[in-house]
Amino acid sequence: MIDPAAPSRGDTPWIGDDPRFTELRAAYRRSVFPVTAALLLRFLAYVLCSACARGFLAAKVVGSVNVRALTGMGR
Repeated sequence: MIDPAAPSRGDTPWIGDDPRFTELRAAYRRSVFPVTAALLLRFLAYVLCSACARGFLAAKVVGSVNVRALTGMGR
């Protein structure tokens, strides 16, 4: 809860002093940073495979759909 006696910026208390807000920001960071890292690694793996593993990406999966098309659509 925001303490009305706490120092504030102008007439309203600063939201950064609220422990609920601090907890919310910490939960946000714990979820966003790992997801961002995973997506970045996935993209880099796709680029690396495009450069080095052309045979693997050209492998047919179903009909004319190959691994490259599936991984490209999954991005």
